[in-house]
Amino acid sequence: MHNIPVEIYYFQAILLSYVKILVVLSFLIFFSTLVSPFLSLLSSLFIYFVSHASAFMLFFTKMRKSNEDINPFMEYIMQFIYYILPNFHDLSMKEYFLSPYLSNYTDTHFMLSLIA
Repeated sequence: MHNIPVEIYYFQAILLSYVKILVVLSFLIFFSTLVSPFLSLLSSLFIYFVSHASAFMLFFTKMRKSNEDINPFMEYIMQFIYYILPNFHDLSMKEYFLSPYLSNYTDTHFMLSLIA
């Protein structure tokens, strides 16, 4: 066939995707007990997208704060969202491969620090 080597990183990425799916499904089940199925789906999708973008939104507000162009109330809202919702940005293998600061960590330490 194509002789593509199978490495451990593929399985780690699948495991992290599985953790994301479990978290989103837990929100979906929680919201389905409170509201209609359509609103439950919308709220779970909202949490999924905002959880992926929360790290960037907080970083952007802190960068804009140095220029004094952003409202302080908006920064508090972004911090609240960042600390309340799950941070799916950390469950991405892209950060592990692209960040030079993570080269000191072993694969096991990286995976356990993400899931724990």
